[in-house]
Formats: sequence, C-alpha cells, structure tokens
Amino acid sequence: QTQLLRWGALAGGDWQLMFEILGTFELAEGTGKLIESIRADGEFEVRLDAPVSRVTAEDDGVTVAVDGGGEVKARAAVVAVPMNVLAEIDFDPPLPAGIREVAREGHTGRGSKVWAEVRGAVDPWFVFADQHPLAWVTTFSSNDDKSLLLGFGTDSEQLDPNDHQGVQAALDPLLPGVELLRCAGHNWHDDPYSRGTWAMLRPGQWTKLNEAEALDGPVFVAGSDFADGWAGLMDGA
Repeated sequence: QTQLLRWGALAGGDWQLMFEILGTFELAEGTGKLIESIRADGEFEVRLDAPVSRVTAEDDGVTVAVDGGGEVKARAAVVAVPMNVLAEIDFDPPLPAGIREVAREGHTGRGSKVWAEVRGAVDPWFVFADQHPLAWVTTFSSNDDKSLLLGFGTDSEQLDPNDHQGVQAALDPLLPGVELLRCAGHNWHDDPYSRGTWAMLRPGQWTKLNEAEALDGPVFVAGSDFADGWAGLMDGA
C-alpha cells in the first residue's frame, strides 16, 4: 500500500517511530476542542445537515447549492469532503479528469475501528492478526481497574464495533481471559457522509491526485484523503 509506504518514509523508515506518531500523541482536550477553536477564530457560519449537491465556479467566485434548496455564494470554495463522496457533488466546470476518475473509483478503505474497555490492567501491548476480524490491537491506556484497547479491522462487515458479544469473541484469542466491559465505534463505510474509512488508494490513484495541487481556484480540493504527505491523518488535512 502506497499509504503505508508514505507513512513509513515520513517516519524516516523507522516502523516503531511510525507507530508512535500514529498512535501515541493526542490533543489534550480532544478533537472537538480543536474544531470549536477553529470556528471561534474564524467567526464563520456553520451549517449542519446541509449536504452540498453542486458547486459552480463563476467569474466573481462560486455558488454552492445545498441539497433540498438554498445557495451560498463565496469568493472561493475549499472542498474537503471524503474521497468516496466527492462524486456525489456536481461541479461546473468539472474537476480535472484524474480527480474525477479517482472519485468515481473510490478508495479501498472499508475497515473498522473499535474502542474496547476491559477489566484490569493490560501492560503496553499490541498484536497483529491475519485472517481475523481485528487485524491490529494495542493498549491505549491502562490502570489497575480497567484498560482501554484500540483495535482496527480490515472489513467493517466482519465486526460491529458496538456488538459486545462480537467484540468479546474477537478479543478472546488475542488476549485470553480478557473481560470486555464495554465497546464502541462507528460504521464509517455505511455513513452517507464518508462511505469509507481512512483512504487506502488503488493502484495509480496517487499520481492522479496530483492534479488537486494544480487547481488555482476558485474551487480547491483538500482534506486528508488527498494529502501528499500524511494522507488519512489530520496532519495531512
């Protein structure tokens, strides 16, 4: 996967450093605090439940049409929707051919992510598992009473992260004797505003995405799915 190779290259070829970058550090007050700080700093309007259906570039800027009615006019539009929903928006004039092709194909990311709280302390630990609903699991935090595990699966259809019995069964062979207290996650593959998880590109897509960098406005394509560096991560976005 070109995504993993890029992450490894950005970590200087050190896979242990790569995992530290990917999973050790977090925002002290959470992602929600970051989003609210950006909104407060920009003093701009936020519209929820307003999916965009069309973006039209004009001589004096852009007109963004909202599904169900309504328009927003602006000097420019930064389109940062996930790659797998980009094709659901009409662009006039059309986006470059390479970006349109990638949007039509979609990326292959359809995995699952589960947070699992278990009883007791679990020492710093991680495991890779082939042909298993959870391909990778690690200790996220731990104390004497309970521990928080973070797991990733390759196929969201294999494991519902909110299914207590299913998650317990998936953890059993990886950490024998573990007692699951609760679990949580979101099915991003079935979410109409994502239709997939972190971007994992198909062969040839990375080169086509270079066309996003050549856009000179008033419409720009951005977001972690299209990043040239830390693709799939907030740093890339």
